[in-house]
Amino acid sequence: DRISGINCVSGPRSNPHPHDYSDRLIRPGELVFIDIMSHYLGYATCYYRTFAVTNATQRQKDIYRKAMDWLQASIDVVRPGITTADICKQWPTAKEMGFASEKDAFGLAVGHGIGLSHHEKPWISNMFSLDHPVPLVEGMHFALETFYGEEDDGARIEVQVIVTKDGHNVITHWPCEELMICNPK
Repeated sequence: DRISGINCVSGPRSNPHPHDYSDRLIRPGELVFIDIMSHYLGYATCYYRTFAVTNATQRQKDIYRKAMDWLQASIDVVRPGITTADICKQWPTAKEMGFASEKDAFGLAVGHGIGLSHHEKPWISNMFSLDHPVPLVEGMHFALETFYGEEDDGARIEVQVIVTKDGHNVITHWPCEELMICNPK
């Protein structure tokens, strides 16, 4: 129905993730991640994808793999009866990501409800879910997203998940299992 925002970040701006826009040109050999926020039939969608432009180094592939592994681990535990804390336990702490506090790392490994808005309850974050867990119930719809960065490269991946009677269903169908290379040489 409409696009609410597209956040596109590349190269040295990608680590740490700035969560803002720039007029910086995307260059060959860089990782670029895009946050696509849209609405369909009145409901919000939200997902990040990371791409390599023309080629990817092994280090860039490893950066992507680390973000993907954290994301997949958090998806794998989703089912009714667990809590938001159980999801957070699949993600690194702020210190493991190189930040002084969970507040400084907020938004780098996070989950958030999706409905009529892009960001609704439950909020899933090490900053508060470990101390204030929310139980998951069938029918909940939320996004899970992870980030990992080294030097001048960062990878960000996000999917939308619905809690089902027996587990979960990932409803974001744009592939993300492997780092995609755009316009390969």
